[in-house]
Amino acid sequence: MSDLREIVISRDYLETNYVSRQEYEKLKKELSQAHEENKEMRDEIDGNASEIMLESMHFEDGALEAYLKHPIFGLFAAAMVDMFDDNGAVNYLTGRVFSEKHGFMSLTIQKETGKTPHERMVQAENELAQANKRIEVLKKIAEQSLKTLETCASYGDVDHESISSYLVADLHRVNNIASEMADKIREALGE
Repeated sequence: MSDLREIVISRDYLETNYVSRQEYEKLKKELSQAHEENKEMRDEIDGNASEIMLESMHFEDGALEAYLKHPIFGLFAAAMVDMFDDNGAVNYLTGRVFSEKHGFMSLTIQKETGKTPHERMVQAENELAQANKRIEVLKKIAEQSLKTLETCASYGDVDHESISSYLVADLHRVNNIASEMADKIREALGE
């Protein structure tokens, strides 16, 4: 936040830059209002540190929830929501902050109803594991179909229409399972 108290508009500067007296007075009034707003904001932000109240704190599943009460937190939250909206975020927004002690760190804000990048990755990994299991089922179906075909062929006089129906049914099962896997993976990736 810039300190508006350090901004000085010299009358000579304004007059030499073709600003009329009326415009000068208008700018002077706007500057005075900005000074007042700046003072109010500083008073609100600075506040008395003893006014910061910890209403509750809860730690679960690697997440810390702390409810603090002080005017600065309202201003910070409003700025974060504005940043979220201004950047066109849909679910979450991650930015970098710097700390002398820790160096660069990521700060992520997200909608409560949305998922963090980590949650989405875990979901995608779970869906991939499920897809791999289904692939094993598909392999077994294909192997069984081939064995059935080989067995039927070894009898010589085979009802080709029955074998075709059986194989088509297996192919439909394989196709349905593959479609379900693709849908779940797309869902996990948020597509």
